[in-house]
Amino acid sequence: MNTRKTEGGTKIDIHVGFNIRLRRLAANLTMAELAEAVGTSGSRIGRHESGEVTAFPEFLSRLAVVLGCKPSDFFSGLPGQIQAEEFLTDLHELTDLGRAAIPLSKSRLRAVTSMMREIAT
Repeated sequence: MNTRKTEGGTKIDIHVGFNIRLRRLAANLTMAELAEAVGTSGSRIGRHESGEVTAFPEFLSRLAVVLGCKPSDFFSGLPGQIQAEEFLTDLHELTDLGRAAIPLSKSRLRAVTSMMREIAT
């Protein structure tokens, strides 16, 4: 599976966004209602649902609480298996991006690593 950037984001971002949308609709929530519940804007929810931006673990955790699922559920149904090399490349890219955007404490980095391991299994 190619996880490189497509026009709107990686294929994984698009897949995760689709699952966010499905779970939001199943919960009978508007984007504005979900945004208010997780403390963000409706436009940010829309960008995640379209796969335009990457949903980081902390944000996925907040969404999961509101939508009554596990963060790893947003990754369920990925077509085929993500190859380990592609997965690690994406993890390194996310880690680099996360470090550039906000410094990650050791505990947050452990949480990201733990979540990624859960997703990979």
